[in-house]
Amino acid sequence: MRRACAAFRVATLLGAVASAAAAEEPAPTAPAAMKTPVAWRTETTRLGPFRRDPSPHQRIELSADGTHVAWATVEDGKWRVIIDGTAGEPQYDKVSWVELSRDGKRAAYAAEKGGKWFVVVDGRADTATFDEILWVEFSADAKHIAYEGYNREGHKTGFYVVIDGKPGPETGLVGDVVPSRYNVFSLDGRRWSYIVRQGRKSYMMVDGRAEAEFDDIYNHSFSPDSKRLAYVARKGSESFAVVDGEAGEAYEGVWDVRWSADSRHTAFPAKRDGKRVMVVDGKAGPEFDDMWGCDVSRAGWRVASIAVRAGKQLAVVDGQPGPEFDKVAWIGFSADGRRVAYGAERGGKPVTVIDGREEPIEGDRLGPVGFSPDGARVAYNVGRGGKTAMVIDGRIGAEFDQIRGFGWSPDSRRLPYAVREGAAWRVICDDASGPAFDAIEDLEFSPDGKRLAYLACKDGKWMVVADVPARLAAYDEIADGLLFSADSAHLVYKARQGTTWVMVIDGQPGPGFDRITATRMFLPDGSFQYFAAKEDSLYRVRHILLER
Repeated sequence: MRRACAAFRVATLLGAVASAAAAEEPAPTAPAAMKTPVAWRTETTRLGPFRRDPSPHQRIELSADGTHVAWATVEDGKWRVIIDGTAGEPQYDKVSWVELSRDGKRAAYAAEKGGKWFVVVDGRADTATFDEILWVEFSADAKHIAYEGYNREGHKTGFYVVIDGKPGPETGLVGDVVPSRYNVFSLDGRRWSYIVRQGRKSYMMVDGRAEAEFDDIYNHSFSPDSKRLAYVARKGSESFAVVDGEAGEAYEGVWDVRWSADSRHTAFPAKRDGKRVMVVDGKAGPEFDDMWGCDVSRAGWRVASIAVRAGKQLAVVDGQPGPEFDKVAWIGFSADGRRVAYGAERGGKPVTVIDGREEPIEGDRLGPVGFSPDGARVAYNVGRGGKTAMVIDGRIGAEFDQIRGFGWSPDSRRLPYAVREGAAWRVICDDASGPAFDAIEDLEFSPDGKRLAYLACKDGKWMVVADVPARLAAYDEIADGLLFSADSAHLVYKARQGTTWVMVIDGQPGPGFDRITATRMFLPDGSFQYFAAKEDSLYRVRHILLER
C-alpha cells in the first residue's frame, strides 16, 4: 500500500529501461500520455452478494490463473459458498478456509453446523468432524487435498492431519504437526509428509507410511523433483540429517538440509566436537570455530558459507577456505553458478572479493554484489563519508545522499536504480537522470525489457511513470504493484481516489468499485480480468481490447 510519500521500496528489476533523459517535470493533474492510443471495452458481470465490510470468513479466493473465484457470504444468519457465481444453499452456521485448486476446477471449504466443523470437498462433506479446522490445502496437481483439525476431550486436545478424507494418527500441538501448511505436499503434488509427535517421540508420516522414531524432528523438505525427502532429527544428544529415510552420521547439532537444483545433492552445516563443519553429500569439510549460512547456487552444484577461525572470518566456497578478514558480510553466486562474490572488511576498509580476486574499495561501506543475468557484469554500491555511489564493472559513478535498489535488465546491458539528493528522488539509468519526486517505489520492467515503469509520489499524490510521459494521472494511493502484459504492450495498476478504487489500463481508468482484488490477470485471448466489489455485490470485470 502507498499512503505516504515517506514510504520507499524498490522491487527486483526484471528487464531493460529506456533512458529518462528527455523526461519533463511531471504535473500530476492529467491522464498519462500514451505512445499508441488503444481502446478497451469493459464487461461487468455480477456474480453474487458480497458485503462491503467482509469478515475474515469472507476472504475472496482466486484460482492461480485468476479465472475462477469463490467466497463465503451470510444471509439471515446462515452461511453459504458462491463459486464462479453459482451459489450453494445457505445451510451452515459458519464457513471458513474457502480454497480453490490451482486450475480452479476443484473447491473446498470448512463449515460448521451444530457446533462441529467439517470440510466440504467438491460439494460433498467429509465424514470427519472436529471442534475446529485449522487450514485447508489442495496439492499442486489438484488431485489431493489436506487439512488439519483438532478435538478437545477435557484437558486433552488431539490434532489430526487429514489427507483425501482419511485422518492420520493423533498428534500433539499444531505447531509441532506442520510448521507451515505448505510443507505437506511435494512441489509436484504427488507426495505428502508431516511430523507426528506423540508424547516424547516423533516420526515422519510419508505418503501414509510411518518412518523411524526420534526424540524430535524438524525442518523437513522435499527435493525440487519431489522424489526425495530430507529432515533433521534428534535422538538424545545426537542429531542427524535423514535423507531418503536413512539417518546419516551423528553430530552434536544439524541445521537445515539444502538441496541442489537437480535434487542429486545435499548440504547442511553441523557441529562436531565443538567445531562447525559443512557436510556435502554426507562428507564433512574442514572444521571451524563457528559457521553460518549455507548458500547453494541456483545452477550447478556449489556451496558457500561464512566461517570463523582464530577470531578471523573467511568465506568457504566448495569446501575451500578463502583469505582471512576482520569481517565477511555476505556471499552469493551468479545465476549460472559459475561466479561467486562476497563483501569483507580488513583494517576498517571494505573489500569486494570476486571469483577469489580482492578488489579494495574507495569508501567505508559496501553493499551486496549483484551479478548480471549472464554473469558477466557486476554492480554494487559503496558508501563514501555521507555519500553513496554505484560501482558498475569497477567504475565508480556519481555520488548521492542515498541509493536504494538496483537490478539488471534481462540482456545484462542496463542497470537502473533510484537515488536521493536532498529531498528529491530520481531514477538513474545509462548515466541519465529522470524527473524529481518526493518518493519512488516499485521499479518494474516489461517482459521484453524495453519499457520501465515505477511509482512516484509528488505533493502527497501517487502516480505511475511509464515510457517517460509528459503528464501523469495522480491518485491518493496505488496498490499491489504494476503489471505488464506478456507482449509488453499494456500496463495495468490499481489506484484509489478518495474511497473509490479503479483499475487503470494503458492510462485509462476503469469503473469505480469499493474494493478490487489484488490478483489480476491478462488472459490468453488478450483481455484483462479482475474481480471487484461494490454495493454488497461481487463482480467479474473484463477489459477487451478493441484496437491496437
